Amino acid sequence: MEGELLGQDRATGDLTLMLRSGTFLIPAILPRDPERPVASSWKDGSRLRVTGICDAQVSPNRTNQGEGGVRVDSVQILLRSASDIRILATPSWWTARHTLGVLAFVVIISLGAFTWVIVLRKRVEHQTEALRRSEEQMRHMSQHDALTGLPNRVLMNDRLAMALRRMERFEGQLGLLMIDLDGFKQVNDTLGHHTGDQVLCEVARRICRLVRQTDTVARLGGDEFIVLLPDLQDGQQAERIAAKLVAAIAEPIGVGGEFIDISASVGVCIAPLSGAEPENLLQSVDHAMYRAKARGKNCYQVEDRAADCQAFSRIV
Repeated sequence: MEGELLGQDRATGDLTLMLRSGTFLIPAILPRDPERPVASSWKDGSRLRVTGICDAQVSPNRTNQGEGGVRVDSVQILLRSASDIRILATPSWWTARHTLGVLAFVVIISLGAFTWVIVLRKRVEHQTEALRRSEEQMRHMSQHDALTGLPNRVLMNDRLAMALRRMERFEGQLGLLMIDLDGFKQVNDTLGHHTGDQVLCEVARRICRLVRQTDTVARLGGDEFIVLLPDLQDGQQAERIAAKLVAAIAEPIGVGGEFIDISASVGVCIAPLSGAEPENLLQSVDHAMYRAKARGKNCYQVEDRAADCQAFSRIV
């Protein structure tokens, strides 16, 4: 007979193969041979052909001779040796159990890979954000003054070049103001550099309050500031702002319970009247600022117009 091998049992000493043929479950018994032990080489699920003696047990009480048949209570096949068993087909490795195992393994690997991708992506995003913030910080530090936070000479030169190109395109005017504090060295020498730094920060705030958001206030170094005024209607706007700056800086500055009197000399130049090259404008406004100092300080001086120098008394 032929049948599918469902299992093997050695509990009784003999090897019992459980075969399924159709709807019947039939054991095939292979006697134990001490001289020739049998190595089990049959896998569950294999299709076997067995040759042996069919042992059928019949119960007389359940057999009705009038029916013309015999009812078998149990059937088993008695084998002589392992040669009575022939393998017709071996089971596929892709059993339901193996398939579920492989599927579970693939799902676990996929979830692990997906989780790692998410974690790696988060790390990359955090590192990218950190690098971006670091680059922005480095760029800001390279273009701004560490004490006041104002643009430094590098950024001011860049904005001045852009403002000059815009002025040439739209045929407008721009103003350039250079501010130098009078007597600031004495403040540092008598009250200390910490107090001098506070004075510089307060002066920077006062200058920023008096200009437009589109204007640029930069610190060139020490006690020198420069103000870029693009898109002016006329040169008198720059002079009015210079006058306001002189008056605002002359107001006493409170530091640590003390009031410090300080003043400023302001040089003013107008482009394109004083030129259209950044180097020429910076030289002109620097020259105007020194002329303001020579005329008594605490005033502003328009480049090449000595008669327009205006003096302002300190406000106590």
